[in-house]
Amino acid sequence: MDSVVITNAGDLSATDFACYMNGSFSPVAMAFVYDNTKKTLTLSSIDTNINVTFDDFRTIHFGNSKLDINLCNPLTYTYKLSSGLIPNLDVQSVSFELTNRVSKVVLPDLKVNL
Repeated sequence: MDSVVITNAGDLSATDFACYMNGSFSPVAMAFVYDNTKKTLTLSSIDTNINVTFDDFRTIHFGNSKLDINLCNPLTYTYKLSSGLIPNLDVQSVSFELTNRVSKVVLPDLKVNL
């Protein structure tokens, strides 16, 4: 398969990431080109030496990382302790806050009460 063309894509002009999930659900980066004249977004394999078939795709993700959750970036799935300090888990109850490693704008902080 050469490419996937999304038509009527005027709202996708600010796309800044694209990937597909392979059979192991690992992200594989894709090239993306927006055509302002045709209002299309074309997604294609970055490595033209690899023959990608439609069966290789589990899911396709694309978007604008300022507005959308970037599922192409493995760090999107991770959070860190907001304070940087490991909470004391030897007490009966503890509260702490987690911050997404990629974007506070797209994914909010999480308050954890144990």
